[in-house]
Amino acid sequence: MSIQDDIGLSQQIALLEEALAQSNRIRTQWQTASSQLADSQHALKVSDNLHRQIIKSAFDAIIIADQNGIIQQSNPAAERIFGYPLESWPGMSITTLIPEYLRQQHQHGFSHYTDHTDKLMANQSIELEGLHQDGHTFPIELNLSELNTGDPQIMATIRDISAHKGILNELEQRVAERTLKLRKLSEAVEQAPEAILITDRSGSIEYVNRSFMDTTGFSIDEVIGQTPRILKSDNQDAAFYQKLWQTISSGKAWSSTVVEKRKDGSFYPAMLSIAPIMDHSGEITHFVGYHQDITEQQNMEKQFHQAQKMEAIGTLVGGIAHDFNNMLAGITANLHLAKRRAQEMPELSNKLNNIEQLSFRAADMIQQLLTFARKDRVSMKVMPLRSFLQEALLLLQFSIPENITIKQNICAEELMIKGDSTQIHQALMNLLNNARDAVESMHEPSITINVDTFFADAIWLEKRPDFEIYPYAHISIKDNGCGIPKKQIEHLFEPFFTTKEQGKGTGLGLSMVFGMVKTHHGFIEVDSQQGEGAAFHIYIPLTEEAMSAKDEHKTDIIERHGELILLADDETIVRETMAEVLESMGCKVVQAKDGLQAIEIFKNHQQEIKLALLDVVMPHCGGMPLAKQIREISPHLPLIFLTGYDKEDVLAGDKQLQNCCILSKPVNFDILSSIIRDKLNP
Repeated sequence: MSIQDDIGLSQQIALLEEALAQSNRIRTQWQTASSQLADSQHALKVSDNLHRQIIKSAFDAIIIADQNGIIQQSNPAAERIFGYPLESWPGMSITTLIPEYLRQQHQHGFSHYTDHTDKLMANQSIELEGLHQDGHTFPIELNLSELNTGDPQIMATIRDISAHKGILNELEQRVAERTLKLRKLSEAVEQAPEAILITDRSGSIEYVNRSFMDTTGFSIDEVIGQTPRILKSDNQDAAFYQKLWQTISSGKAWSSTVVEKRKDGSFYPAMLSIAPIMDHSGEITHFVGYHQDITEQQNMEKQFHQAQKMEAIGTLVGGIAHDFNNMLAGITANLHLAKRRAQEMPELSNKLNNIEQLSFRAADMIQQLLTFARKDRVSMKVMPLRSFLQEALLLLQFSIPENITIKQNICAEELMIKGDSTQIHQALMNLLNNARDAVESMHEPSITINVDTFFADAIWLEKRPDFEIYPYAHISIKDNGCGIPKKQIEHLFEPFFTTKEQGKGTGLGLSMVFGMVKTHHGFIEVDSQQGEGAAFHIYIPLTEEAMSAKDEHKTDIIERHGELILLADDETIVRETMAEVLESMGCKVVQAKDGLQAIEIFKNHQQEIKLALLDVVMPHCGGMPLAKQIREISPHLPLIFLTGYDKEDVLAGDKQLQNCCILSKPVNFDILSSIIRDKLNP
């Protein structure tokens, strides 16, 4: 082989190698292109699935139609908005979705219906009516866009405006409700009766409500930027505030009663509560404080404690009255017997009369205490006002200091009224206490009490149209104290109004007096000038029926004819002495030490016993249960109850008992004799 042949072979080999390399490059490029094509196809598939999911889950209806308006595809929203099943959409004309009058306007086809295409293609929309499958129309918003898919297609996006507006309305309603709640919360805080302040983390005041300004006297400009120290009264020590700060700084609420100071320097008790305000991360950003003025609450608590104390006093008085009246009953019974035997000894008889008068006077004082203790019941009875006031003043004068001069000008007439002794007693006590307080700083303090008859004439009635032409009992209590300012007189009888300094008056005394006067169909007036004392005038109508009432105490003892009387009393001395008195009247007496013995005696002597005297309180069986057992045996037997307690309570729940009466211990034997006569000789 020649050299030329070798060269030719080499060239051929080189060409073959170059062709092989080129083939490999082409193969690599083809493999790369195939891989890229696969990736593109996968991406296209993913993108297509993503678009399908977006279209499927879209809130608006998406419809794809050809140039003649024949629907090719639709999404589930189209079914929801228009009501047609999803499978019925392909091949349906898009004009089916609009009312008839719109179809007539665009009867030349979908191309005419889309005369607004230029406008719509510019990302604008038009509003028109849509037609639901069930025939009702509703507003829609239509957007059109051209699809570049080779074939002329248009995509219509349709929004149900009514549904969209419903969602917007719901959102707006929620926003409005939230705004209203916030406004209500703001107004609640602003108008809350408690003083409320809000501070930042360091204690600088950022907000106070109206009650805070009303309670403390500070204006909002005077407190913003300040600290709550402006209310500090120095009634709490440093340890108190240190504990407060430690509690609220740890994120806990704190509350306690404190004494705070107003702008004018006056103090008031408050219930203070402080709570931290935290953000979402639990960090304290502010503090809110509630300051409740508890002055009125403390006054009410004092009044409650006073009421409890008076109730306890009433219970104590009742117990003391029972024992004391039993002792007086024994004393007066023995005095009665002694007087009968001392009839021929005038000097001794006078001494015994004096002792008897003092004993009954002591009994009257106990009765006054019982009357005072009986607070809530109103019992209107005919009563001599003059005698009652004289006895009441004897009791009340002990509450007046000796340095105060008391002058009494009481008329001689009895002044019979129909009234409640308890209410009159309490009213008199309140007026005297007010007069006492009014004159305590006077150099020569004095109180004048006048009681007389008053007749309202025509001149008087002209200025006082509420009065009627009656004779009145006129009670006036006048002092030479500090007087009452004119602007306060019109408020004097309002509950809780008082002219006294804090801690000295509840403001209920004069309102109670006013209530008493109205209960008695009377009138009350006040004359006062500041610095010249005050005079309270009470007018209570007189009762003509009472004017002719007889004095039941003026009765002579009448001798009896040996009638047998059952006497039941657990006090031995009282029972035996009472029996002796009854025997001295000409009666026969059988005695029982308690209710059980009394019922046995009565069963054995029921034919002979003509009357029973029963102590109300006895061991084993008291007077009232005993009386019921006696009445079961003898329904018409006369009964006389004897009590050392308040006799008004004896028959409170047993008004059905007939032919009976109640006498208070110590017994007036003249009255007892008269009652026995009436019961045994009807």
